[in-house]
Amino acid sequence: MNMPSDIVPYLQQVPPLDQLPLAALELVAKNIQVSYHVRGDALGKFNTQHNTQATASSNNSDKLEQVQELLLIRSGAVALHQSGGAILEQRSEGELFGHGIHFDGQQRAYSALTAEDALIWLIPTSTVRQLCQQHSGFQDWLLGAPGDRLHAQADAVVRNVGDLPLRQPVTAPPQLSIQACAQQMNQHRVSSLPILDDRKLVGILTDRDLRARVVACGIDLNTAVSEVMTPKPVTAHPEDSVDDALVVLLRHGIHHLPVVADTEQGEELHGIVTAGDLLRIHSPHPLRLVRDISKATHATEVARLARQGPELLAKLAGELKDVSQIGRIAGLITDACTKRFIQLAEKSLGPAPMAYTWLAFGSQARLEQGLVSDQDNGLLLAEKPNTEAAEYFEQFTKQVCDGLAECGYTYCKG
Repeated sequence: MNMPSDIVPYLQQVPPLDQLPLAALELVAKNIQVSYHVRGDALGKFNTQHNTQATASSNNSDKLEQVQELLLIRSGAVALHQSGGAILEQRSEGELFGHGIHFDGQQRAYSALTAEDALIWLIPTSTVRQLCQQHSGFQDWLLGAPGDRLHAQADAVVRNVGDLPLRQPVTAPPQLSIQACAQQMNQHRVSSLPILDDRKLVGILTDRDLRARVVACGIDLNTAVSEVMTPKPVTAHPEDSVDDALVVLLRHGIHHLPVVADTEQGEELHGIVTAGDLLRIHSPHPLRLVRDISKATHATEVARLARQGPELLAKLAGELKDVSQIGRIAGLITDACTKRFIQLAEKSLGPAPMAYTWLAFGSQARLEQGLVSDQDNGLLLAEKPNTEAAEYFEQFTKQVCDGLAECGYTYCKG
């Protein structure tokens, strides 16, 4: 393939590479090394010789000595492990690793193993160092601590959604075929396609929709996109705060948020805010934590991830303009844990014998939790259970509530 033309559009969506000029991205594209790895492959050890004393006062050559190759996950997932083998975190498509990463406030050595089959783009050390020499902002991002990056990003005074550099959206009409829409998304290298009917936003088609509603269901590709799109998508307004946009993405479990503004002609689509857009101005941890919880394969992993929540939220309190958002984000993390425990319980016990709804009360329901909270849950059943169904739900609720207790959501003493 023609490397620059095929790779550059994707690099323009990956922080912090998206801040580099076109010529720099073309340099990266020309030097990228592509490799495919199956699940469980070791990708190397990183940050093993990091110099924690190299600060802003260090000379440039000292800083460049720390710079090594960067690896970009084009597809799949990679788990980062500490020396004892425990997983520090998992990274997925569009995320980088190989550079110095801070865990619990400290920069640590780590090894990387593929958690899924993965396509990896490697940017060689020589190219990374050249970028650092030519672009001080890129070097500062690469070598700085998370707090330094956040302060630098805050200097840009991005407060509202309208302050974000929204890309011109690629759109399609509702009568266009699924295949034509997919071709359009592939051509423009986008993961979402707003559907407009006479300039009005009526739906959105995402990569997830194509997988879940088309491929998995065997839908004819000549079908109109209106049959499989997500209708009436959740939207944001340019004057909405980026904090609110972050909460909306977390609450609905989505990655694309259309931005619409009121004009004389009615509502008009201005662009799409993605999770990646918010990662540029926020610590990525709330989004990443919720995502990792939703992918956890067993209860102990959910609990391990959830116990990162209080410290994460405490740090986030200093970064958000509206600190009241902390309670909302805390509640959404609790929701993610609860949903995952429910899924794991059903996987362990089998399908429920009747329809049910899990209820959350108190601060979780109001989305105003503190850093630590007890649990107040209920279960609504479709009908009075017989003995067998009652036994099922007794085991089911015990698994979920015990799991939440392990996360730190203690049983209510009342």
